[in-house]
Amino acid sequence: MIRKILFLILLAIAHFGVKLSAQCLPDTSIKSPGYYPNSLPKGLADSFYSQTISVLSVRDTTISIGPAKVKVKVDSIKASGVIGLPNGFNYQCSHPRCVFVWDEVRCVKISGKTSMGGIYPIKIPVIAYGKLGTTPLTQPDTVKNFFIEISGGLSQIFSLNAVEFKIFPNPGAAEIQVISNNVIEPKDVVVYDVLGKKQYVEILQNSVGLNMNTKELPNGIYMIKCGNQSQKMMIQHND
Repeated sequence: MIRKILFLILLAIAHFGVKLSAQCLPDTSIKSPGYYPNSLPKGLADSFYSQTISVLSVRDTTISIGPAKVKVKVDSIKASGVIGLPNGFNYQCSHPRCVFVWDEVRCVKISGKTSMGGIYPIKIPVIAYGKLGTTPLTQPDTVKNFFIEISGGLSQIFSLNAVEFKIFPNPGAAEIQVISNNVIEPKDVVVYDVLGKKQYVEILQNSVGLNMNTKELPNGIYMIKCGNQSQKMMIQHND
């Protein structure tokens, strides 16, 4: 009986230790609200990947109620998942329910291993909880500024000479990111409407690809052409 109890205690300790080692450690030196780092490093197919994102929530923000802008106190922001991770990847938050607050830096760790190379845009659905005066408010949103690029792997075997690209978010509104497995320049990308008419869009180079300013495009479906590849893009402005 004593031996069985000791075995159960050791098993519990081992399990607890695994959970602790799997959790992320936030960067407690952060003082300004935001996500750190603001982009994820590249990974390699068939190699273990691990990256921690430290988060400090905002305390004060503004929302639109009709034509007016009103101030809101944010109590917390809860993430409900991480969508778009490569197969074999997972995530874990330092808080058990993935709640982030304004007075404590917390984190989420993305880790795993995959044999599939490619570019994986990441979406993190969140709900912000706050107060307008004494009235509780909730506001859903989605964090869309992260992606993971995995070099090598099965998906690139048949397209070593092709210019493959991804656009995100899609549907988008004022700004669309274009990232590719090859180096691309603004002149390589052309935007057409559904009638085949070329659209003028400001396209700028950034550290990971291209940035398209689409705030002047009307709502609708467009065709993005890059090299010998093309993709549909939907513009959907909320206002």
